[in-house]
Amino acid sequence: MQAIDNVLQIRQIRQYYKDLEHMVRYELGMPDLWSEIQEERDKIVKEQKEIARLQKIADDQAEAKRRYRMHLFRQKLHIYVALIVGKITIVLSIVGLMWLVSWEREWRWGY
Repeated sequence: MQAIDNVLQIRQIRQYYKDLEHMVRYELGMPDLWSEIQEERDKIVKEQKEIARLQKIADDQAEAKRRYRMHLFRQKLHIYVALIVGKITIVLSIVGLMWLVSWEREWRWGY
């Protein structure tokens, strides 16, 4: 159903375009005006394409910047996690060694 509607709309637009051209060229008697209208339309279309291209470039740059920031965040996160795990390991090792020393002292010497 949507395809049929799209085709009918395209045909209707083409017909409007032809009717407008006929009116400007023959009924108004200004064929040069039609040429100016087409040139202006082509200029507008070209500008819109350029704007779309620049917008896509800006969006791509923004996405790349976001990905780079996320990459830096993950790197820092890995470093911080490694530091915390290292500190916990050192503290647990010292506590474990102290416990072993006290246990060994009590086992050997009784106090």
